[in-house]
Amino acid sequence: MCVLGEPAFESLISMIDKTEILAPSGQIKLCRDICLESNNDSELLLDTLRKEYLAIVFALNEMGIDFRIIVSHLDDIDKSIMNVSNEILNIRNVGFPENFPAFLSSYPRDLMVQFPNIVFFNSRLGKLGIRERNGCRIRMSPYGEGGRSLIYGKIMLVCDRISQENKENSSSPRLNGFKQLGIEYGLLPSFLSAKINLINENDNLLFLNDHVDRFACLLAGKDGNLNLIVDSNIITGKVLEKKKGKNGLEVIYPEESLQNIAKICNEMGIKLHCPKKLSIPYVLNLMQFPNGKVLMTSGDEEVYRIVAKIVGEENVVTTEVPIRYLPVYANAGIRCMINYIPEKLLKLNPMIS
Repeated sequence: MCVLGEPAFESLISMIDKTEILAPSGQIKLCRDICLESNNDSELLLDTLRKEYLAIVFALNEMGIDFRIIVSHLDDIDKSIMNVSNEILNIRNVGFPENFPAFLSSYPRDLMVQFPNIVFFNSRLGKLGIRERNGCRIRMSPYGEGGRSLIYGKIMLVCDRISQENKENSSSPRLNGFKQLGIEYGLLPSFLSAKINLINENDNLLFLNDHVDRFACLLAGKDGNLNLIVDSNIITGKVLEKKKGKNGLEVIYPEESLQNIAKICNEMGIKLHCPKKLSIPYVLNLMQFPNGKVLMTSGDEEVYRIVAKIVGEENVVTTEVPIRYLPVYANAGIRCMINYIPEKLLKLNPMIS
């Protein structure tokens, strides 16, 4: 079953820090400009976030995708969005427990990832107490947090380090287990994001961001070959053993970063594409469905042309309005908000009802 994250924008807006935002290293100006445009006006933010969410709903409906909207936190859910979705478009819901983590009910990409006959749940959920259901193996893993990986079939691309709350950045763990399952993985260099000070534009703090889908996307072409599209202004980094350099990181600038990524792609038989610039933040956080069709934001002609050339123009659907505020104020794009939950796990108690 395809699910779309729960819309809870009023509570999101109430938690916005109006002095700083987070942005992928190659998209700092794009994100800052949107903040200047909005002036952090709460009414404008709410209205625009609603329009962007509904643009995703309408696009999914247009594509004929059979999807459900997650409903978990009834006090926070945006009732105007639900009225349009349920009453006008006849979109159905799927109920999650009311105590379900909000970051997963709104952004279900990070709930789980699936491969043939095995599902990895986000290890931040704790223990499920079950390792198999209806012939599907179930495991907990940091890589169940789906933003950390780009997956097609049994191919997986992840960063060479992951960041975990309350822990030091650590080398990618337990990847040998994936290889034993017949999953081929490639280690991309660690991408950097910036904590942007909106008051002092020269005060930006770089940090490792292991959610690769904020910087890149993996697409299967009409010819069956895999393609990786990467932000050409990307900055990657290495953690220094001794705290030297800015923030304890060795900063690797775009030219060398792209060379390192190209090497991985060559080894795995993946074609690399690098648009000269991005026009929309998180534009590469797009969604390719099992039928090969792609849903992406409107507003970025260069990325659209690359995607259309890979999958065929007839297989690309863009949203009616550009998805610009969700990336800046929710740190989420289209892919973050969509996931597939295997039908055989829908009754997995206490996860989903």
